[in-house]
Amino acid sequence: MNTDLQLDKELKLSEIFGGSDKAKALNYCSEAISYYDNKIKIMWSDKKKIQGQLPYFSATGFKAWQNIGKLRGYDLSFINLLKFMTTKKARFT
Repeated sequence: MNTDLQLDKELKLSEIFGGSDKAKALNYCSEAISYYDNKIKIMWSDKKKIQGQLPYFSATGFKAWQNIGKLRGYDLSFINLLKFMTTKKARFT
């Protein structure tokens, strides 16, 4: 498992959910880790590193990330997530 995932650190996913599990990758990615019972994932391809990391949030996962993060003192609003992803030159689908 790739232990140097920048999105995990920047989005505070392990800090909020206490770690990750190996998960099934989607969208042409070869590897994935998940949080909160597969409701949040970070996916990537070891063969196509130029694609970067693909974050996935279900509605339930996003709400949990937002609410638990708020309890820990983070402002994890949808607008702030979009601004953050835009600074990373993200493409949205």
